[in-house]
Amino acid sequence: MLPIIRHPKTTQRVLDRIGQSQFPDFKKIIATGFQEYEPLYPRFQKIGTRKYNRLRNKIARKEKTVNQGKPPKDQINLYTSRHKRIETKWYLNLTADIKGFRNQWHASIESLKDIDQPQSIAWQNPENGAFGSGYNMFHLQCDAMIDAIGYLYNDGDSTAPEYPLDFLEPINTGEKITEYLTPLITSNLRKTGINHRDQIGAITGSMSQLVYKSYLRDYVNTYVDGLDITDEYKGAYTKFLDDWQDPTTGFWGAWFEVDGKILKSPDLSLTYHTVKYRKGKINLWEELIDTLLAIKTQPYPFGWSVQGHMNNHNSMDVVRIMKLGWEHMTEDQKESSVKDIEEMLDWCLNDSLEPDGTFRYFSFYNSQGDAFYYGVAFLDAVGYINPDNLFWTDKTFPEGKGLCLKIKKRLIEMGLDNSGAQNALDILNRDCPCNQEEKAKS
Repeated sequence: MLPIIRHPKTTQRVLDRIGQSQFPDFKKIIATGFQEYEPLYPRFQKIGTRKYNRLRNKIARKEKTVNQGKPPKDQINLYTSRHKRIETKWYLNLTADIKGFRNQWHASIESLKDIDQPQSIAWQNPENGAFGSGYNMFHLQCDAMIDAIGYLYNDGDSTAPEYPLDFLEPINTGEKITEYLTPLITSNLRKTGINHRDQIGAITGSMSQLVYKSYLRDYVNTYVDGLDITDEYKGAYTKFLDDWQDPTTGFWGAWFEVDGKILKSPDLSLTYHTVKYRKGKINLWEELIDTLLAIKTQPYPFGWSVQGHMNNHNSMDVVRIMKLGWEHMTEDQKESSVKDIEEMLDWCLNDSLEPDGTFRYFSFYNSQGDAFYYGVAFLDAVGYINPDNLFWTDKTFPEGKGLCLKIKKRLIEMGLDNSGAQNALDILNRDCPCNQEEKAKS
């Protein structure tokens, strides 16, 4: 279990800034707002969660059945059904729209009748160029778009999308994206029954990569019709992000209108992605680090905690934020950060990692492969298996070399073939000493 308060002085500074004696319980605020919109919301959550879990298992079983006996190269993914399932999950977790959830759940079930589903992540709707064969929601189409753009960019000498990205018309200029995103910052749950957090998070997470990753920006401007990322676009988008950053906490997050007041949540993921894609070129570092340290025991996404314990995914995000902000930290912030990094590392090695090199699977992850990825990515980010990443201590971790090889051996033995497992293996291949020695010989 996490300690109640890890950094009392830092925590008090943040509470003083936001004018509260304790952190708002945003999970309760959200649940209360949804129930005021839809009195049956608590019952909907219980029943909907069971129905969603059955749907997820049904799709997984269907994929296993249709692929039984097929060699890996001939196996198929039910992408349309997966996308419809993800959209069903959005209705369940981010809305109080019972009818919308039911309709999407039935659409997901119906999609399983046709297993001839598009197999490329770069599949586009010929009518508007949208990606994601099972998505209707704009923010999820944006999510699919950034995966497709990355895939097309890496395809040899880069391949252009087949169709113009006309679906991005609502945000294809700096003025439009500001007008589109600004209303999504604040949710009035009791009036609309929608928490816009995932919408604004998916859109900004996608567009920040296109705007701030120079190689993707160049690719878009060269190969993609329907979007031009000009200097004016970048400037307007950057101004939007700067205006959205909470001056009291330094964080980005969903805001909630409650009884005429605006409550601004500090969101770990939304903040991490903004800081990451802007490579630390942000404002209010002192406030941000104070808040980061203070919300350690708060539940995700408003803190680091998941069901009362740490989590390698969140630990990875926290460490990467700390690294990008290290030069901006005060000495007391650095001292506190070192203690937290030591605690995260101890939890990773002794609570999440099994003796055989397997990372424990928690419900927070989508798969065992993801559990490997986030465990490996954290150990890489903190410098335990890659000394080049050490930024927070003069210590060395010679035992990290052996652990790197053990985890790699176990991952290969398990034969996991999803993207999480492959990404973990990519890191291990880069970090493991055998690879380094082979590179040196060549």
